[in-house]
Amino acid sequence: MRSNIIAFFFLLALLSTSSIAIGQRDFIHTKKFQKKIDRLGLFYYQPTEAWLHPVKPTSDDYGPFDLVLESSDEDIEIMYRFKEATSKNNLVSHPQLDMFQYVANLASNDQHTNITLTEIEHSVLDTVFNAQWGLYADFKPKQSLTHLPFCRMLAIYKEDHALIYSMIFYEEEVPEYFKLPISFR
Repeated sequence: MRSNIIAFFFLLALLSTSSIAIGQRDFIHTKKFQKKIDRLGLFYYQPTEAWLHPVKPTSDDYGPFDLVLESSDEDIEIMYRFKEATSKNNLVSHPQLDMFQYVANLASNDQHTNITLTEIEHSVLDTVFNAQWGLYADFKPKQSLTHLPFCRMLAIYKEDHALIYSMIFYEEEVPEYFKLPISFR
């Protein structure tokens, strides 16, 4: 009898932990974020390499962010910011200017660090991101934004839709996930 009870609790614990692990793939973003993705016509590719969970942004000085994810087993943070084309108070119709301004706001003010901008080829924009404009920015972020030393930002734009910022903050190298974190439909 006692061994049956122990086996029952072991099985219950095993099922509980496995359902939590399986549920991670389905619950890494919020309903509000999903509604915005649907409204803007985006594909969001959920990261599966790390245990990520949504968190509240530590500062509103750099946002508002639509989603902030942190990893509990790796030093990775991912932040998304969407600027809709219908908004009157931004430079969405001039994505290059908006991105330059935003990178200048997020990047460290240290004179000895560089900001590297890489234009995304039009064929990649058309086929992979379904966007009209795109750029990568690699820089050292401000310490008040994150404790991690490096950032890679993807900015993609589709006319009459939105300007999308996807930022990954990391310690050593850009994770594989960042090759395609988000795209327009």
